[in-house]
Amino acid sequence: MTTSDVPLDEDAAEPATTVAPGSTGTVEPSWSTALVMGGVLLVTTENGSRYELDFDRLCVTRYPDLETWPGARLRRDEDELTLRGLQAIIVGYPMRLLLEIREDGVPTVRQTGHVTSIEWLT
Repeated sequence: MTTSDVPLDEDAAEPATTVAPGSTGTVEPSWSTALVMGGVLLVTTENGSRYELDFDRLCVTRYPDLETWPGARLRRDEDELTLRGLQAIIVGYPMRLLLEIREDGVPTVRQTGHVTSIEWLT
């Protein structure tokens, strides 16, 4: 699946072609759908939003920081969304998730602001 096959979340930032760290060229991002690690990961972005990624249940919940960014609310915030895929999560780079937001079986790409921290909760 390429990013052109997937509708963008109209509330989220436009995706950019990803440049691998240490690389001099651009690459087409690839989706990881084999989410075999377990546990729960908390990812915080530059705007203070927190994403709880549950790899045991393959779901994501977004908690926006509305005190710092009052206009930061996105569709289905604080709802548990099905995680269909993701790209590498790296501090200093945006995170891209493939989510079931629309509830019609068509996945949505959600791109975050730059990741500032990654923490394993379990």
